[in-house]
Amino acid sequence: MRKNKKGMTSIEFLAAFAIISVIVVGLFDVVLNYKNRQQEEAVYAAVTAYANSLQKVIQDDLIKNRLSSVSISGKTATLGMKNTSSKTLSITAGSYNSSMSVVSVGSIKYNNINYPLPDIEDLTVDSSSSITTETENENNYKYLKIHIALRHANFLYRIDESEYGIYDFDITCPINYSD
Repeated sequence: MRKNKKGMTSIEFLAAFAIISVIVVGLFDVVLNYKNRQQEEAVYAAVTAYANSLQKVIQDDLIKNRLSSVSISGKTATLGMKNTSSKTLSITAGSYNSSMSVVSVGSIKYNNINYPLPDIEDLTVDSSSSITTETENENNYKYLKIHIALRHANFLYRIDESEYGIYDFDITCPINYSD
């Protein structure tokens, strides 16, 4: 009797199915890792764009209106300007609630302009944010230093090793600078 060599046995079919299953599961993990990495990069890009925009707006405002004096009370500063009325600048840190976290700048007489954080879940302003003044010893120039720290879990491995990572940046401006 001659055997029919044109078909697959059930053992061969089962072995091929097992091999293909292992490959698919491995590829599925790779795809999930790429998706998670893409989401982390999207959060980082949105926060970086927010930081750059906020730095430009505030620093341009302080320099163009010629910051002349600063009075600081906690995370709020009253900014005296040569070219316009005084302004207030405040940093509100909302613990685990991004809608409560805000940086605002505005005229004392009028409403402040709020610069809300990007709409990213669990992104908040950290309590380490601060407004201070510093003096350069060589020329006795005084500077306003606004330190803003943003907290999110996606910054965990990128920046520090705490439960929630910190993305921070500084905005500086000379006080009473003369040309």
